[in-house]
Amino acid sequence: PYSKYVELRKERIAQQKAAYENQQRMIEKTEDFIERFRYKATKSNQVQSRIKQLNRLERIEIDEEDLSHMTVKFPPAPRSGDVAFWVKDATIGYADSFQEDRMEESLRDGRFAAPVPSERFAAPVPVPAGRKNAVWPGNAPAASLIHNDERSAAARFGQSEGVKIVLRDANLIVKRGEKVAFVGRNGEGKTTMMRVLMGELEPFAGEAKVGHNVNVGYFAQNQEDVLVKSDTVYDTLDKVAVGEIRTKLRDILAAFLFKGEDIDKKVSVLSGGERSRLAMARLMLNPYNLLALDEPTNHMDIRSKDILKQALKAYDGTLIVVSHDRDFLDGLVEKVYEFGDGKVREHLGGVDEFLRRKRVESFREFEIKASAVPEPPKAAPDESKEKPQQAPSGGKASYQQGKVASREEKKRANRKNSLEKQIEELEKKMKEVENELSAPTDKTDIMELTRQYLEFKRDMDTKMEEWIALED
Repeated sequence: PYSKYVELRKERIAQQKAAYENQQRMIEKTEDFIERFRYKATKSNQVQSRIKQLNRLERIEIDEEDLSHMTVKFPPAPRSGDVAFWVKDATIGYADSFQEDRMEESLRDGRFAAPVPSERFAAPVPVPAGRKNAVWPGNAPAASLIHNDERSAAARFGQSEGVKIVLRDANLIVKRGEKVAFVGRNGEGKTTMMRVLMGELEPFAGEAKVGHNVNVGYFAQNQEDVLVKSDTVYDTLDKVAVGEIRTKLRDILAAFLFKGEDIDKKVSVLSGGERSRLAMARLMLNPYNLLALDEPTNHMDIRSKDILKQALKAYDGTLIVVSHDRDFLDGLVEKVYEFGDGKVREHLGGVDEFLRRKRVESFREFEIKASAVPEPPKAAPDESKEKPQQAPSGGKASYQQGKVASREEKKRANRKNSLEKQIEELEKKMKEVENELSAPTDKTDIMELTRQYLEFKRDMDTKMEEWIALED
């Protein structure tokens, strides 16, 4: 987790500082020796040897600590009603491929408009084959909305006739100032619920309401793709900023680690993490009082995740976040909504408590456990038949998939344990070299010790990067 990374990084920087100080003392003593005996004939060989030693010496450098993330803050949230978002006994899904395609397009374009009235479709639209009785733009009543027609279609056809139900009897309530997480496997309705929040969908049955004076800022999974690749980093904010905030754009960008020449870079050359940071910086330009973030840490490096997490912890508005990242959610959210099997279940407490109840260590393990279908017990052998009764093929396939995923998880865990032991051993070796450098004698080969130290350091950096990737 990031907390362990921070702890190990602090220890490593402390080791680098100690080794750097020891090397500086050694260099100072060597230079004193050279100055003292430079013109003494009996010491000329030793002086030349020390000069060559210093010239070949690889200097130890200390990793730079970047503390700029401490300055990131979202604008104060305007006060909203007591309830920010409320869903009651809702059946939610998609009525037809047309509506789903419209929402996909709007998300890609960064538009989150209210549902479109069906008057927009004045010209009749041919009814697709097999949907003669389905409500379709063109044969819908002129005064109705598309989502109202969807409700009628769902009531009549359920999962058939082009109607896909994602959630049934869904209930949730998010109050002003709460920070909640939506968790569950992909495809279980988390993003669908976000679309309901944004007005892209309305329930077929039940209710879904946004509270009084709630202004939602939405970060979609593909938000970084919405950025105009030909724009510079600065232009991305400058094009949408209005009012006094325009004078603070450089400060906002600096807070998200875009400094100096970085602000003139084209969006096209930015990494995925940089684009996500830029999209989040753009989200900060308006004082939203409800932030809805769908997988905000996708493509973010570990430092960027911490930047965002610290800013959200200090944010005084309401937060709804979809994420599979345990470390990001730990200490950030106070309530969890679990999406699975067409249902929404409320869990009070943070993610650690949620995973403890599920008896798993990570969201990956939780999703594997939720996906696995237990192998049906084999039927008792029938003497009248040669072969025993076979388990359903679908159940077996899911069970086998679960077993494969479980083996992969164990391999990851074993590799992490192995890396941690190797890192610990390298730290011991570096400490031994530091001790020798701190008290060198005439027989001490300083150049060789420095070479060993830097080799150990490079090896440890490589293993740390692999460990972080496995932890992510």
